[in-house]
Amino acid sequence: HGVARARLQPFHRALETGRNVRSMLKPSLPQSASAPVHTNKAVPGPMFSLAAFLGSELSPGSAFTGALVATAGIFLPGFLLVISLQGAWESLASRPGITGAAWGINAAVVGLLFAALYQPVFVSAVVDSRDLTMVLSGFFALHTLKLPLVALVAGFGAAGLLVSL
Repeated sequence: HGVARARLQPFHRALETGRNVRSMLKPSLPQSASAPVHTNKAVPGPMFSLAAFLGSELSPGSAFTGALVATAGIFLPGFLLVISLQGAWESLASRPGITGAAWGINAAVVGLLFAALYQPVFVSAVVDSRDLTMVLSGFFALHTLKLPLVALVAGFGAAGLLVSL
């Protein structure tokens, strides 16, 4: 247990740094930024959503252009990196050792994402059997019944609102 904790220490430091950066930025963000900063976690690509929102807020004369520039500023470097390394990656991926390493890295990333989901999100959000029932019902509806994600988000959002009343 101690070895695993020691190996994850850099990731905990990175998460703490992220919290510190958010707390430093909070006073400089417009008052209207508080809700989108929190709700952006519910949509795919929260960094893109937050970049678009902040770009539009920081360019009041041309909100759409500001959102577009900020989103491109976040998206473009990774896109260019992928395009520039595609040929090299294809030649590297043909080697069995590199393919095995890629599978291992992928497994490690999935494990870290699961750990990050469990510790801050699951532990703080699922506090009783009703919450666990909703989580399991959502998982069942998504993976077994293949219900559309938009319908599930809307339905469980409404259920959460009703439960909180």
